[in-house]
Amino acid sequence: ALLDRGQLIALDTPGALKRDLGETVLTLEAPDPPRLLTLLSERMGLHGVVQDGVVRVQGPADAALATRLLQELPADITALRIGRPTLGDVFLARTGHAIAADAAVCND
Repeated sequence: ALLDRGQLIALDTPGALKRDLGETVLTLEAPDPPRLLTLLSERMGLHGVVQDGVVRVQGPADAALATRLLQELPADITALRIGRPTLGDVFLARTGHAIAADAAVCND
């Protein structure tokens, strides 16, 4: 179960909750994350959020997309990671905000 401010926001197994987000989460480090988020939307039709100083994009991501991003936005991306969604990603997608810094998170 995922709770936000005392309200139940999701109830399922951790695996099922993460699968609902898709197979991958793209994390991009940038000198100006809000600018990068705008460029991703305008130029590539990708939508994400700025969280903890990085841009996170959920959805299909692979080596071809990573290469294209680095070729088209070389000055705007300093690091790029492709990973599987975490329960923190599920919480962000369901609530629009990150889990509070003092809350414990299980990323299994």
